[in-house]
Amino acid sequence: MRDRVGNEAGRAFLTHGELNTIIKTTGTELKGRGSDVFRTLYDFVGKNFDEVTAIRGTWRTGKMGDNLKTFNELVGKGMSYEKLL
Repeated sequence: MRDRVGNEAGRAFLTHGELNTIIKTTGTELKGRGSDVFRTLYDFVGKNFDEVTAIRGTWRTGKMGDNLKTFNELVGKGMSYEKLL
């Protein structure tokens, strides 16, 4: 997936039903909108390829670690996964 000026913000591939994504919005017009990128990738793969039966998420160290920490804190406080996407 690319922003409107052509910067890559994410890509995805499907292996035996498992959706793998690479999302990096820093340096793009989609900075801070990783959930929008994920949703677009998920919908595209689900519509154009096979059924998604699992999702693999890998957070790298650095600023993305803050994203995961915040996500986990909000889930721990009772916010639903669906609302956080």
